[in-house]
Amino acid sequence: LVRFQNGVKLNVKSTAFEKDKVSVIVRFAGGYLALPKAKRGVAWALPFAYVEGGLGKLEIGELEQTEPGHFAGINLDLDEDVFQLSGDTVERDVLLQLRVLAAFFTDPAYRPDGLRRLQSAGDGQLREQSAAPMGVLAREIPGIVHDNDPRWAAASLDDMRALTMEDIKAAIVPSLKGAPVEVTIVGHVKVEDAINATAQTFGALPPRPAAFNLPDGARDVRFPVKRRAIELRHNGREDQTAVAVAFPGPDVFSDVRRERALAIMSEILQLRLLDEVREKQGGTYVPFGTAYSSQALKGYGYILAGVEPKPDAVDQFFTTLDEIVLELASAPVSKDLLERARKPVLYQHYASESTNAYWIGALQDIQSDPRNLDRVRTVMDDYATITAEEVAAAAKAFLDNKRRVDIRVLPK
Repeated sequence: LVRFQNGVKLNVKSTAFEKDKVSVIVRFAGGYLALPKAKRGVAWALPFAYVEGGLGKLEIGELEQTEPGHFAGINLDLDEDVFQLSGDTVERDVLLQLRVLAAFFTDPAYRPDGLRRLQSAGDGQLREQSAAPMGVLAREIPGIVHDNDPRWAAASLDDMRALTMEDIKAAIVPSLKGAPVEVTIVGHVKVEDAINATAQTFGALPPRPAAFNLPDGARDVRFPVKRRAIELRHNGREDQTAVAVAFPGPDVFSDVRRERALAIMSEILQLRLLDEVREKQGGTYVPFGTAYSSQALKGYGYILAGVEPKPDAVDQFFTTLDEIVLELASAPVSKDLLERARKPVLYQHYASESTNAYWIGALQDIQSDPRNLDRVRTVMDDYATITAEEVAAAAKAFLDNKRRVDIRVLPK
């Protein structure tokens, strides 16, 4: 862990997991919380429009030709409270990669060409998403679980076409100018080389502040407060549907072990749906689900589960779900069911620890929020020791039917 005099933080882990591959992430405060509440679609447009807007001295096409025989990636993503520039490269081009990311951080040109191309493709994107129930569900879920907050809600074609590069600039410029910066480098690279490359780029920026002030009301984010049923329509085959249910969940740091108990509970919920819907009722579909807990928003999270049943089995799904929810909240599950849920979670984490992707995710904000260090250290032990009683307590606390959202995606 390194902190440069200008306040930029650097995390480095040298690995041999992937030969001659190095990943770099540059995170700076802002993200979804910095977006305007008055406009939909900014999160949809910003990553592509920003990168394709090129640099003040180079267009994106010219940039790709400036270093023949060398390689540096460039992507922009949004997390809840951070923007993230990233790229993958090889060991000899780590300095080049940092230079490219620093150039996009300090000299974006905001040319409108990329936004125009994206807007031209918007109608096709919406048609493709609407052609299948899971496409509709994936598009609409973020807005639903954020109580229709425009920063997460799906954009209409009119929303897409109304966006300008001024909207893109307004969303990200305050963060570029005034947000703390944390750089993480993981991969086949020497630690001293990573430090030197960062010192010449982000470490040479003017001083960065220690904190970033989000717009007033930016953290006013919530899961829906009352139970509701939402019916959506898709343009695909008449024998296709998707159904899902969402419950409110907690944030990460209010209780990290409870967050992990909820992750186990989510696996159990899917297993029980699989047992009931697929094996006992003869369905051929596979349940899906997740348990998400926010690191940035106190008290925010959600639990999601669903399936793609035949249209005549939609109501049966919700009846079955009601029975499973009552079962999980009423008593601890059996040892066998707990282990069926626990084993894939443990295996996934064990396997991921031998990848660059895991470590860059684990380290990317470890200085900005040191609580994440304990999360990394305790993850395997928690998942290995969580009890059936803890799972039942989590289910009783958060599978709240008074605030649950039922979602049906039916054919038109």
